[in-house]
Parts: sequence; structure tokens; C-alpha cells
Amino acid sequence: MTIEIVDYADEESDEATPQGFVVDSIEKAEWAMAKKARALAEIAEREEYAKARKAHIDERTTAITAPLHRTCETMDALLLPWIERRIAEDGKRKSVLLVNGVAGFRQAPEHLEVMDAVTAVAHLEEIGHAECVRVKKEVDKTATRKLIESEGIYVEGTAIVSGERKFYAEPAPLESATEKKATA
Repeated sequence: MTIEIVDYADEESDEATPQGFVVDSIEKAEWAMAKKARALAEIAEREEYAKARKAHIDERTTAITAPLHRTCETMDALLLPWIERRIAEDGKRKSVLLVNGVAGFRQAPEHLEVMDAVTAVAHLEEIGHAECVRVKKEVDKTATRKLIESEGIYVEGTAIVSGERKFYAEPAPLESATEKKATA
């Protein structure tokens, strides 16, 4: 399947809605819903195509840059012993300035690495250092609503908000919409 992706920003719809069109019958409502279904199907098709093309581009980029990554790794491996010797000979420097760049060593700062957070948290609490444990606190909305409704308690910073009425128009999958129209 080949789909051409073009910039449709300046184009009008190929199925323009007649000027002054109003849905005032079931036939017109069916037409509008079918048109929306076709548009959603086309959106999904174009997004799927774009996703496949992006994946293909990513795969190709990985394939064509792999030799370059290997070249970089090889050059690092070749430079490393020479740079180590130059730095060791001087004793003061941490890097070597070359016409085509600089190479050397940087010392990363010491840091704590947590390999097993559950074990570390349990141990910190066990030895009486819970201050080293961060706890994310948030309101349990379901439990709080039940509390408010069952006991009539006012909880500062909360409000029960009635849901707003929102319009929706969800077309059936394109095949179903066409089949329904064909059998109607």
C-alpha cells in the first residue's frame, strides 16, 4: 500500500459540505456520521503509514550509522593508550589538546546508586532513619469522595463537581457503517 503524504493545510475537503447544510433528518445525520467515519479511517490510515515510514527511517538510520559508531569506538580504543601515556608523562594535565580536538579523562562525582529501593527503604526505616525516605503523598479521590458522601465531612481543598454534558459523535468502524447503510 502506497499513500502519498502531502500538506493538506491549504486544500479544501474533497467532499465539501454544501453551504448552509443543516442536519434535519435521519438521512442527513447518517450522511454526516458516515463522512466522519471516513475521515477518521483516513486519519488512522495516514497515521499508520507515517508510523511505518518513521520506523523504516529509524531502522535505516541505525543501519547506515552503525559503521560510523564502530569507527568512533575503534578510534577511542586507538587513542586511549596514547592519551593515558601522555597524561602520565606530564603528571599535571588531565587532557591532551590536539589540532582536531581534545582527549582526556573526567572524573565523575561520587554518588549513591540504589540497586534495590525496596530493601533500602525497609532497612532505613528499620534502623530508625525514615527521614532518608521520601514518600509521595496524594489524595485518594475515591476514598475521599466516599468519606464526604457517607459522613458528610467537608474536606478543605476539595469539591465534588458535577460532570459537564459533552457532545460526542463516535462513528462505527468504517466497514460497519457501510454494511449498515447497504442493508438499510
